[in-house]
Amino acid sequence: MPLIGALLNHHEGFGRLNALRKKLLRQALLSPRPASEVSPRSGTIQNAVVRVLAIASGPMRVRDIHALVEDLLNMRVSRDTVNSFLSTGARGPNPRFQRVAGGVYRLAEATST
Repeated sequence: MPLIGALLNHHEGFGRLNALRKKLLRQALLSPRPASEVSPRSGTIQNAVVRVLAIASGPMRVRDIHALVEDLLNMRVSRDTVNSFLSTGARGPNPRFQRVAGGVYRLAEATST
């Protein structure tokens, strides 16, 4: 029967929870944390990837593309974002990139129709 007693006394837990909430709000007011880094606008990373490959003299590895994108944007960028964009962009009827080997890409050659 201790469970029934615990269920009947649930309001005590809310009092502790409310006290913790107030404590955290006070701490936040006294020492606010700096705002986190804002993520880049949509298309910023993709444009940087295209620029890096346009300047490249040949196919590049994802890790090298990633490093140059970070240098170009002067900010940290998720390697997974770069890899996903390259992988997705190498598929479909009109791919932007050509996958030369595992993890190696170059800009797709323009096809004339």
